[in-house]
Amino acid sequence: MTPPPRHLRRRVRESVLWAFLEHGYTWALTFGSRIVLARLLSPRDFGLVAIVTLVQDLVVLFGMRGIAASLIQRREQVEAYATAAFWLNILVGAAIGVVQIALAPVAARVFGEPQLAVLLPVAAIAFFITPWGVTHNTLLAKELKIKRRALRHAALRTVATAGMIVMAVRGYGVWSFVIPPLLVDPLEVLLNWRLHPWRPRLRLDLQHWREIAGYGKHVLGADVLRYLMDNTDYWTVGRVLGTAALGVYAFAFRQAMFAVDHVTRVAARVTFPTFALLQRDEATVRQAFTKALLLITSVTLPLQLGQLALTREYIVTVYSAKWLPAVDPFRILLLYGTALAVAALPRSLLAATGRPHLVWRFHALVYPVLLAAIALGVRAGPTGVATAVGLVLGGSAWVFIVYALRLLRWPLGVVLGPLRAPVTAGLVMFAAVSAARWALVVAGVRPAGVLGVCVPLGAAVYGLTLGLAFPGVWRELRGFVRRAGGDFARALGQTVRRARARLPLTEGA
Repeated sequence: MTPPPRHLRRRVRESVLWAFLEHGYTWALTFGSRIVLARLLSPRDFGLVAIVTLVQDLVVLFGMRGIAASLIQRREQVEAYATAAFWLNILVGAAIGVVQIALAPVAARVFGEPQLAVLLPVAAIAFFITPWGVTHNTLLAKELKIKRRALRHAALRTVATAGMIVMAVRGYGVWSFVIPPLLVDPLEVLLNWRLHPWRPRLRLDLQHWREIAGYGKHVLGADVLRYLMDNTDYWTVGRVLGTAALGVYAFAFRQAMFAVDHVTRVAARVTFPTFALLQRDEATVRQAFTKALLLITSVTLPLQLGQLALTREYIVTVYSAKWLPAVDPFRILLLYGTALAVAALPRSLLAATGRPHLVWRFHALVYPVLLAAIALGVRAGPTGVATAVGLVLGGSAWVFIVYALRLLRWPLGVVLGPLRAPVTAGLVMFAAVSAARWALVVAGVRPAGVLGVCVPLGAAVYGLTLGLAFPGVWRELRGFVRRAGGDFARALGQTVRRARARLPLTEGA
């Protein structure tokens, strides 16, 4: 039964809060570790791990996304459906692991990197471990129990990140990226089983497998195409330009998508199950969509534009001058990231309301254009590939937004309305920061000094512009933060009380 709207709103706010807290912590942890690793390791190391990551992404793609999405969307016979999804996850994961091990020597020859013949089989061990906890993790997401997932994920990421840094300091190179997460995978499975009481039954239900395939084939089809759209540039750069060039490109891409990826990942984890619960109430879905879009763009747009204005100073100061070749691709991809952040919500909404095949069809039309653009752009090196990706995927993201709104029969103002305030404030901030940067560079101020002045200036200008020109939006954002703070205080109080209740009382206490 769907909870009353007021209770659901509170659950959603608490879920958003814990998801943002987790990703805020993960953001800080990842940001700090990337600084250390970028200074310790070489572009070739980053190129090798980019190739390994391409394969690891297939675990999420085939072993989790399609099956997990169908379970979240399921409204009846959830127990039996979860059991079917559990065993299907394990079979799919094992199959992918075997295929990766078999193809490792081929990948080593294709990229001209013998080390891949060892790296890929070792990384494939995860395929035989992680599927055992995927269904429990999906049920936590379905029930909006984001707090448990957040605390678990933060703890595991801390352990894995510490291991990466220790191995990098000791000179293990690319293995610093591979071994620590692999050691954490069994612990993640155990925690997933501990956090959710559901247990699978020893039965294989072919009927439910067919139902999962009926839903999942559309989700998987769209995800396979999106995987190709997201990674064809990586494969092309690595194959044509070499592993070191791939390291530079991957560094630029991940830095450009860093803020967008974290914010949209939070939104996807919360909005997909929320839209699935509310899919029959169009007015409530539209209201939730508008507010989520305003929040996402208000956070991501100033971060993207701020980095665009201060790219060279940011790279040199934070990551060192050896990453200067990544500056131009980084600038181009920042603009693409902005469009990606906006398009994430319509994609999640279509999938949650049972229309993932529409996403699949759109991606099928875009991919040939992207493939041709990358083939032309690679002649100009990593910057040319970044330009191809930015133009095709950035442009198609805006086309997809219009396409999705027409399918939903929503007016374009549903998107343009929430974008007006953050876009205006972001452009004012960009102009102010760019002018200040120019003056400081002319005056001979070092890159670190330019950052020290321009970052707080940009934050102040953005906040003042929102507050003065768009007081209604400013009040809504402040209200969200205030409500989230209240939810966090209540959740923290409940956690403390439960912890105290579990502690044994001692005499004299």
